[in-house]
Amino acid sequence: MASTRLLWAQLFTALLVAILHIAALQWDLYFYYYWFDMVTHTIGGIFIALAAASVAVHFGMRISVPFCIFIALIIGLGWEVFEYVFHIPQTNWISYPLDTAKDIVMDTFGGTIGACIARYIASHDRIIVQ
Repeated sequence: MASTRLLWAQLFTALLVAILHIAALQWDLYFYYYWFDMVTHTIGGIFIALAAASVAVHFGMRISVPFCIFIALIIGLGWEVFEYVFHIPQTNWISYPLDTAKDIVMDTFGGTIGACIARYIASHDRIIVQ
């Protein structure tokens, strides 16, 4: 059974990234503020790492910090492929390859934060961590 606090952390980060993304699309925040994309990628990475930890707990596995980070990286790479295939990236600030690299770094950074949060929650809820 997954930790209730872990699920609440996931819900909070999912809602936060959804609200920020919808606001960014509504008011063109991605185009006016070069750093806004970094915030959403970081929070998205946190969410993915928390979700990976939750899945691990659900299946009776130990929460592995490298696993959570790896899953955040893989999902981030998948998102970048999605953006490329559908011609979504349009940045005025930096070149597309540099923007992609920055996004992947921020996804991984968020995944690291999320893995640490999951480990903290798990240690307080007596869930096995690795």
